[in-house]
Amino acid sequence: MDAQQFSILQASEESIKKFDLQVTDKREFLQLINDTFKKPSITSKEKFDTLVLRDKILKLIRHELYQISPVSSGKIIQGTCQDMCPEKERFSREHLGLCHKYEFSADNQQPDHYIMVKEYSRSSADQDLPLPNEMRSLDVLYDTMLYIIDKIITRIEESSTESGFFYNAEIFSIVEWYDFVWNRTRSIRKEIIQQRLLTSDSEPDLKGVFIIEQCARFHIMCSHRLCDQASDIFDFKINEENLKNCFQSLRQYYQTSHELGSNLPASPFEAEFRSYIILLNLTESNILGEIQRWPKEIRHSRSVHFALNCYFAFNSKNYVKFFRLIASDECEYLQSCILHRHFFSARLDAFKTIFNSFKENKEKNYPIDKLVEILEKFSKIASEAPIASEATQSAVKKVLSKHKNPIACPECGKLMKNERGVKQHIAKIHK
Repeated sequence: MDAQQFSILQASEESIKKFDLQVTDKREFLQLINDTFKKPSITSKEKFDTLVLRDKILKLIRHELYQISPVSSGKIIQGTCQDMCPEKERFSREHLGLCHKYEFSADNQQPDHYIMVKEYSRSSADQDLPLPNEMRSLDVLYDTMLYIIDKIITRIEESSTESGFFYNAEIFSIVEWYDFVWNRTRSIRKEIIQQRLLTSDSEPDLKGVFIIEQCARFHIMCSHRLCDQASDIFDFKINEENLKNCFQSLRQYYQTSHELGSNLPASPFEAEFRSYIILLNLTESNILGEIQRWPKEIRHSRSVHFALNCYFAFNSKNYVKFFRLIASDECEYLQSCILHRHFFSARLDAFKTIFNSFKENKEKNYPIDKLVEILEKFSKIASEAPIASEATQSAVKKVLSKHKNPIACPECGKLMKNERGVKQHIAKIHK
């Protein structure tokens, strides 16, 4: 027997009560169905109430047919929703006035159901197992991610000044922008994990890992680009936690894809993200042991080779080589975004090295002007580093027909690439 052959009358009254249908027997249940589905739903609330009843009935049928309880665990649900946001959530948020400003039509300032994106909701122990129509398919999740990159993430460039760090608060809100992207991409990652789309050997597809990689690139960019924002605007720790979760999923995928007998295809961007893992762990000695377990072609890749040079320069306190590596053409934009977090330690080591070299010689004082000049020199090297390869710069120029030299942020001298290339760096569509 399948769902099409199942009759509501076959459901037990115990099950009817379990699914919160607010009726006492089958007669009332059938009357409720007739009253709800035979009259047209006009308002957002009426449409939402109709969809709530529909989903309760679908869960009831699922339970009767397959003995799946409302809170089953370990059950894999394959999403069938073909919209960026399921219809029940759309009508619920429209009724409650919870649509984000990015989900309103530019023409009439009304919620536009075509551009609404599913919100993240925290899982709980008593949460119902979702229906397939409440979860998006892999293709839809991938298209949703590309929409966020193309239409939402790029807004930070459209609203920024030439320096890339200052924004007109009257026309652009960093808080609204970051919270929207973080919330919606977190929802996408949750559905990928729920549906186990990364580890499915039956129908292996790279779209799932591409999405996680794009989410990681977004958080890497924000860790640098928004570091001068107040904590109530940008929380660095929360951003790092999301970045950590992305890398946890990627590590698992990369490892599984190289296991003997695995059907998972290798990601063409694995070497790039392996280099990020090294750069994020410059202070961790155990990272070298992890690298030895990576495939030979990954260990010998250009990205990993550069990251290892940075690792050894940083840990040997060779601040000259460290900043020259950042200034070189080998250093990509997102690599420099990660390395930015180590600038303070590198500059402090430079100061200590110079200080220790002269502290024993009491007859000769090291001129303070010279010290300032040296530290400013390496600060300038880091700030003005050409933080993208020529190939990347060329690709961005083709897309945008405009290229400007990177400049330093006046507040902290952090690396910044002042060309309009966020989409190019985060999306990285593999042909």
